[in-house]
Amino acid sequence: MKTKKATVILLATVMTVLILAASALAAPSPRAAKACNDGVDNDGDGYTDLADPGCSSNKDTSELNANIECDDGNDNDGDGLADWRDGGCSGPTDTDESNCGDGVCEGGETRCTCESDCGACNSCGDTDGGDVILTFGTTSGYLNGASYSHSDYCVDSSNIREHYCSGTAEQSRQQNCGTDGYVGDDYCSGGDVYRNYVDYSCASGACTSTTTPTLQQDCVTGQYCSAGQCLWSDSCSDTDGGNVITTFGTASGYLNNAPYSDDDYCVDSSNIMEYLCSGTSEQSSQQSCGTDGYTGNYCSSGDVYKDYMDYSCASGECDSTSTPTFQQDCDAGSGYVGSNYCYSGDVYKDWRDYYCSSGNCDSYNTTVILQQDCVTGQYCSAGQCLWSDSCSENDYGNNIWTFGTTNGYYDNNPYSHSDYCVDDSNVFEYYCSGTHEQSSQQSCGTDFSSGFYCISDDVYWTDYDYNCAGGKCNFNYTTVLVEDCIPPQVCGNSTGTCI
Repeated sequence: MKTKKATVILLATVMTVLILAASALAAPSPRAAKACNDGVDNDGDGYTDLADPGCSSNKDTSELNANIECDDGNDNDGDGLADWRDGGCSGPTDTDESNCGDGVCEGGETRCTCESDCGACNSCGDTDGGDVILTFGTTSGYLNGASYSHSDYCVDSSNIREHYCSGTAEQSRQQNCGTDGYVGDDYCSGGDVYRNYVDYSCASGACTSTTTPTLQQDCVTGQYCSAGQCLWSDSCSDTDGGNVITTFGTASGYLNNAPYSDDDYCVDSSNIMEYLCSGTSEQSSQQSCGTDGYTGNYCSSGDVYKDYMDYSCASGECDSTSTPTFQQDCDAGSGYVGSNYCYSGDVYKDWRDYYCSSGNCDSYNTTVILQQDCVTGQYCSAGQCLWSDSCSENDYGNNIWTFGTTNGYYDNNPYSHSDYCVDDSNVFEYYCSGTHEQSSQQSCGTDFSSGFYCISDDVYWTDYDYNCAGGKCNFNYTTVLVEDCIPPQVCGNSTGTCI
């Protein structure tokens, strides 16, 4: 290859010398000095006079153009050939005489413009796309005609040697994969505040990182997470349970993420500023503790009372003093009502016992109270125990021979009558006929004599005498010996004489 090239260069040099010698030997005529107006292709490039790019006018003395490599008469690329004779010239207007592909790196040829003559152009390619430490990559290319290939690798567990391209040149540097720590801003997740913690390391020629969400703040009950912060929801709580002016209380909570706490307080001795909650919002109002005076009636110990209320404010709460005042004694109206009446054969009457109910003495209980127990022989009628008509006696009836007494009731009136002597011969006899008393004056009887009669063979005579004494009739008789029959006399029964 070198021999062939040397031969070409030698031939080009000989031809140039011959041309220059011929030009020197030929004596130019006055007209020949105007090469651009002589009708001759003086530089042999195929163009004549003004058609030649080297002619600027018809007075130009040379068809060559010193500013154009392929028309300046020089071997610019040093290959032994000049201008149109050089294979690198496409015509007299070609500004570059070099010829890529002729095996000679010549003229303006470079590795990048004529790789076949000058060798490979400097180049660099990177499989991970650049200075990217998170991706394993390999740089490869040419440097001064020599190829190369370098892969990223871990210097240690925290550092990497990164190969990358800067234009067509390879660069490399040792880099730290990163400093472990928190990255970015706090953010919300699951209602709480988190921040990412990144742990950097190098393995297999690439930097890696492990991102771990790390809890920064646990949003407690009543808070919510927004833009990486635990914010308090609007809230309100009241220790006295609401609009309760009789209990000191504190309303507290959050409003627009700011805490607040307000205590009930006394504006003066009669008025209070009460703080309370309405949903999640705090409310407040000035209120009167109350107007002194009597309340409504109520019951206490069975009687009617009303309280006198004295209202005041102290220590952030309303207070009241209640003084019970007697109004009415309900028991004063208690007593018997209505008339006696009959119930189960006895006499009763209603007792009305008044008591207090709903602040009045209008209510009562009624108790049935026994007034009279109707005994045997009585009956109840129109609220009275009345005696039934009755009669009893102790001489067993209409018996004039026994003193007796009748007892009983007639038309609810008692009676008691004893037999008595009207005179010495008549008795007034009381006796019963069923339940009624009867009476009659009766004669005790008429006195009489029996006549003669025999007793133990003697003759006797008997006198019978009736009389009334001691309320009863009496019967007396006297037997008189009339004749004592001397035996052999006997008393004849039929005659009543001694015979």
